[in-house]
Amino acid sequence: MIRERCVKNILDLVILKAVDGGSKCGYDIIGHVHNTFHVLLSPGTVYPLLEAMAQQNILQSALKGKKRFYTLTKEGKELVKAVTSEYMKVHSILNLDTGEAGG
Repeated sequence: MIRERCVKNILDLVILKAVDGGSKCGYDIIGHVHNTFHVLLSPGTVYPLLEAMAQQNILQSALKGKKRFYTLTKEGKELVKAVTSEYMKVHSILNLDTGEAGG
């Protein structure tokens, strides 16, 4: 339950990092999240987010057969770097490796 909440709180980053590894369809992303975090997301959670990211030009989508595959755009790649950097700063501030809050 706690893990699911954590994953959903950073779902944008989780999806971007999944797609950063290469073109993926929504089903592949759901499987990646399940295999990596042991959290099963519903299509109703993932697909609207993918479409929103495509509309924001973060992801590019292409129909291949009956599946829509998503890849990072240049803007998406820049966003992955920026969000990852900020996440790492927060991680460092909280000292998540030691479990003690710092500053």
